[in-house]
Amino acid sequence: MMKGNLINYLFSPSLNINYDFICTMYAIFSLLAMILYLLETKIFIHHLSTQQEQGQTEEMEGGSGSSIKEDEGNEDNNNVMKELADSTQGLYMIFIPFIPCLLWSLIVRSRWKKSLDGKDKKQKKKED
Repeated sequence: MMKGNLINYLFSPSLNINYDFICTMYAIFSLLAMILYLLETKIFIHHLSTQQEQGQTEEMEGGSGSSIKEDEGNEDNNNVMKELADSTQGLYMIFIPFIPCLLWSLIVRSRWKKSLDGKDKKQKKKED
C-alpha cells in the first residue's frame, strides 16, 4: 500500500507549478545532451582518433615530432578542431539526467492538464 502512495505522490502535480515551462526546459537540455553526444560520436571522433594516433606515433618515434607538416592554415584548423573535440569530450554526460526528468515531467504535465481541464469544466457548469 505504501508503494502505491509513493508512486502517486511522485507523479501528482502541484497546482502552482507551470509544467509547460518545466517540460520545455528539460526538453532543451535533453536536446543539448543529444547534440553533444552526436557531435562527439559522429564529427569529433575523427579528430580524437587522429590525436590518439599522433600520440602513439610520437611515442614510437621517441617524441622527435618529425611528422610531415601540412599547410599552416589547414594545420591551425585541425588544431582548433582537435582542441574543441578534446574539450567537449564527455560533456554530454552532464546533461544525460535531463532525459529521465523530461519523461517524468511529461507524465506529470499530462496529469496537470487533465486536472486543469476538470477545473475549467466545473467552473463552466457553475456559471451555467
